[in-house]
Formats: sequence, C-alpha cells, structure tokens
Amino acid sequence: MNDEQLKEEDYAKYSRLLNIQFIDFARKEVLSNADAFRRYFDCFVEKYGDPPGGPEIMKGILSGEIVLPSKICIKVCKEHCHCPLIGVFNSLINGGLNPELIEVSNKVVARALVS
Repeated sequence: MNDEQLKEEDYAKYSRLLNIQFIDFARKEVLSNADAFRRYFDCFVEKYGDPPGGPEIMKGILSGEIVLPSKICIKVCKEHCHCPLIGVFNSLINGGLNPELIEVSNKVVARALVS
C-alpha cells in the first residue's frame, strides 16, 4: 500500500469515527440528528466561524455520507493547528471522546501540518 492510499484510508477512517462520535453525541443528548447537527453547527460557528465547504459538507461528514475532503482538512488544520471538528466535540461532550477518534485525528492533523 502506498502513502497516498494510506492517506485516503486515514481520511475515510477519520470520517467514519467522526460519524460515530456524532451519533453518540446525539444519543447521549437525546436529540434528533437534525437537532444535534444544529447544536454542533452553532457551536462550530461560534468558535471558528463559517466552516470551509459550508454546512452541507459538514453535515455530510458528520452524517457519514461523505469523507472529509483532504484539501479542507489540510487548510483548516494549518490555520488552527488542530482539527476544529474535534474541538467542537470537546466543547459539547461531557466526558471523553472516543480514544480511537483522538488517535486518528492526531495522525491526520500531523500529516496535514507537514503537507
């Protein structure tokens, strides 16, 4: 497996884990996915401003419909030196995030920062 395939697999895995964390957040807060997204999106905008790619891309990532685009991830990680998607989950979720999500996020962010 070459480095490019590895990167694509990392983004796919990261996106899948973001979706799992989002579903877990909605369940714990007893919110519909639409209400959970509104709450997540409002928190994101308050902390970071409008998301690159717009709310449709963010909703697609969190709902598991699309993979986080690498260009957006790289741009945002370089701008903030971390992934804002994780930052918002940290603000909204009491207790810890999925450890596997944190591990993959660190890997994706590190790659983004050196690209």
